[in-house]
Amino acid sequence: MKKFIFEVFCIIAAALIPLYILQYYLDNNAQKSKKPPYSSFTYIYNDTLNADVVIFGNSRAQCHYNGLIMDSILSCECYNLGLSGYSFDYNYNLQISPYLDKNNPPHLLIIEVCPQAFFRHWNDNFRKEFLPFINNPYFQFYIDICEEVSWKDKFLPTKYYGWGIDDLQCFYQAQQDITSKYACYKDCFTPHKIGEYNINFPDTLYDLEKNDTIINDFSACINRCEQEDIQLLLVCSPMHKSDFYDKCRMIEFWQMIDSLAPNIPNLDYSLMFGSDTTYFAESTHLNLLGAEVFTTKLAHDIDSIGFLKK
Repeated sequence: MKKFIFEVFCIIAAALIPLYILQYYLDNNAQKSKKPPYSSFTYIYNDTLNADVVIFGNSRAQCHYNGLIMDSILSCECYNLGLSGYSFDYNYNLQISPYLDKNNPPHLLIIEVCPQAFFRHWNDNFRKEFLPFINNPYFQFYIDICEEVSWKDKFLPTKYYGWGIDDLQCFYQAQQDITSKYACYKDCFTPHKIGEYNINFPDTLYDLEKNDTIINDFSACINRCEQEDIQLLLVCSPMHKSDFYDKCRMIEFWQMIDSLAPNIPNLDYSLMFGSDTTYFAESTHLNLLGAEVFTTKLAHDIDSIGFLKK
């Protein structure tokens, strides 16, 4: 009987060990990648960022703030760590909090503010790009709210089961980018191409109902920045007026933000381009030209106001 159990154990081990090795390779590859979406977490969790200026937010942060332009105008180290498709509670728990734990505090921390990130908890759905990080303690926040992540994903070498060739290419591309000199240099900035403008926002008014989890995390972020003497700056990048700004009820939104953060400086560029589609890829995002013009304006304003002077 003991011999039988031992043989079964050997068979199982022979099957699992190669899978654990493969999974370790894939995890390690993604965790070192400088290719979005992995790069945001790579920079933060590897304790190597130590920037002067860091930018957080959803896809509007990721697509609108050109860190290289900020570097050039402000003569500083700037990183854009925007995370597409998530509300602020994700930004705080998966990015801002670990960043402040593991890196030197920045002189300036910029948060892109918009109703979609602050008054709507979204994307509890499973995201494949999070799989390499689910054993990281900071990701317990995500695991707690995502029912699709199970104990098997954490402990068995099966979390990539069912992935196709197209899915696995991201790991090969990630590996290529580790040594690439381009590799989204100092940036997760991923602007939209200049082309035909598209309307992609519902033709309804946005619901500004407060979310307690997001509000609590926002308050925690403000308190931590104050405790660590970090200049916090709230910025709203340009919005298409008729197709986005008006529908988002931005006047009411800013009233809410002011009530939550009365002593935090903010810069509102939401109407910078009005309804001029020259600068927009679609209703909710700037194109490359819009991002460059906006970032240039923002950097000069930061310089003239003196947010980086210590």
